[in-house]
Amino acid sequence: MGVLSWLCLPLRVAFYLLLMVIMYPLFLLIGLLSAVAKRCKGDASTLLETGSSTPEVGPGKGTASPGGYFAQVVLAKPFDSRSKVESTFKELLAECGLSGDQVTVEWLEEDGSNKKKFQYGAIGPDHYHEPGSNWVKVALKKGEHTRLRILNRARGEATVMQFFTPGNSFDGSSNFNLMKEFFSRYYGKGKRDVFMTGRTTLKPKCAENIKAYSFCAFLCRLPWNVLLNTSALCWALVSMSSCCGGPGAMTPELALINFDKETSTRLAAKLKERGIKPFAAMAWAAVQGYYKWTGRYPARIIQQCNLQRQLFDPPNPNRDWVGDWLFAPLQEVKPPYTLELANQGYEKLMADIGDGVTGPSDTVVRAFQAKAYGPMSAGAAAFEAPPAYNEPTRIFSSSIFFNNYGPRSIVDEAEVVHWNWAAPFDLGCNCIQVNGCTTMAFATMLYGLEGVQAIRDHAYGLLQDILDGKDPELNPSGYGYKLLDNSDKP
Repeated sequence: MGVLSWLCLPLRVAFYLLLMVIMYPLFLLIGLLSAVAKRCKGDASTLLETGSSTPEVGPGKGTASPGGYFAQVVLAKPFDSRSKVESTFKELLAECGLSGDQVTVEWLEEDGSNKKKFQYGAIGPDHYHEPGSNWVKVALKKGEHTRLRILNRARGEATVMQFFTPGNSFDGSSNFNLMKEFFSRYYGKGKRDVFMTGRTTLKPKCAENIKAYSFCAFLCRLPWNVLLNTSALCWALVSMSSCCGGPGAMTPELALINFDKETSTRLAAKLKERGIKPFAAMAWAAVQGYYKWTGRYPARIIQQCNLQRQLFDPPNPNRDWVGDWLFAPLQEVKPPYTLELANQGYEKLMADIGDGVTGPSDTVVRAFQAKAYGPMSAGAAAFEAPPAYNEPTRIFSSSIFFNNYGPRSIVDEAEVVHWNWAAPFDLGCNCIQVNGCTTMAFATMLYGLEGVQAIRDHAYGLLQDILDGKDPELNPSGYGYKLLDNSDKP
């Protein structure tokens, strides 16, 4: 905290208390009314029987809400037909009810002097396009509607596609699948019926497990959880306010770690030697980066999980449908947060999800209830943002919004180099492995470009230590990492 921030601390506290007095009763009332009204319609397993609170989408059915999901893909070759790109994209979106000026394609022009080559490791979000920009800023500046934004370059240079797709209707993994289907159709692989909102059903044993959890217990948790979430929002607002010594605005800033295929494979192998899952290692690196910059651990990791494959029928082992099966089980962060604790957190998440017979349980059922009874119940994580959401996410000032889609694929003809997306709350860490290449995108609304780059650099240093065969918990690299309790270790 800078000198100005310390001087403004009494003012911040005063405004924080004022906001709490106003906002806490309001959000508590919203949460209570929402929960009771929805419970009168059915229990959580009934309300989200298909995984979504929205109706089936498509021509003549429900219409997806445009915009809300922002991402960028870098390709090794250009698109060879503008008209085919536009017709393929618009035809695909028409299948979920979007048409006309709701779906657009923007082609960017360059003078030819900016020949961007591919870069790996720690890179900026503006490396491949306009300096100082990122795809979230572009989306917010131009308004959230469904569109492609393409910078087509010559083969061997970086062609960039930024896409803004229906994140208010589909979960994040489904938005990836939407674009996967676009590339498949563009390269002549045929059309698939991918829009499955409202067409899946919760497995009977899963529904039984969810029903077993008490609605009264859910209501008893509400006052405390809303208090924590409202407090996080109010503190974020006063911290950013210019009259309280803050920067004056919440600006989405991003920083990336993009590994090539060889490095991605080697990192997975090194982690396997340690008995650590990649999910756990990336969450751990993000937590340590957060601690390095803020001087404190986040209270929670908000683990974004598309549970269609585990909890719903019919089976879809390829994980390539488009719909809404997103839930957010929480992992508590206990200092010092070691790699082993991170791996235990991952193992608990898998146990709580279950296999459709043994689960879901504990954190997953609570996440199911929070989504079902909350004021918002659909889309790529927006339903988690209201303070009336009945889980202690503290999403605006004391959490890491963590997402890992795991190994995914896009048709080889597309020649995907990087795939990044980001959710800028307090700190977002969004990971995926596309065609063997692992990428991580860090995002924040609070810490500015300097902060998110420092967090990224620290996380990158820790992962690099693992790649180099070092133990970053015992022999920290030059990035300054040190566990709270290891000062006396060599």
